[in-house]
Amino acid sequence: MGDLAASVEQSIAKAQAEAEAQRAARTTLINILQNLNQPLTASSTWLEVKPTLPPADRPKADYSVLTERQVKSVVETYIQALREVEEKRKRALLTSFEVLLIEAGVQEKDAYSDFEAKYSKDSRFVAVGDE
Repeated sequence: MGDLAASVEQSIAKAQAEAEAQRAARTTLINILQNLNQPLTASSTWLEVKPTLPPADRPKADYSVLTERQVKSVVETYIQALREVEEKRKRALLTSFEVLLIEAGVQEKDAYSDFEAKYSKDSRFVAVGDE
């Protein structure tokens, strides 16, 4: 019975070590993604990112314990997070612009040029114009 308990403990320890190695590899990969020469955007794709990744077995880039499928999953999750942040930022810009429209009392009959002339320096107007 002692051998069985020792074997189970070894298996658990091995599984914990593997899980920790994978967590560390994912963290390393995320750091690499954040520091690529061509920063990732919300519209980046796996096919664009894959060739820009350093080899997995390089020092300071060791994510070799991850399979290609796992690397792809990390990259796609990271891109999705970027997409969500970008969408949230855009929603906030549009909301602030809508507040500007309400504060300005804009009506359907009002000319855009009049609104633009009066509010073109307002940061909420400029921010939406940049988009």
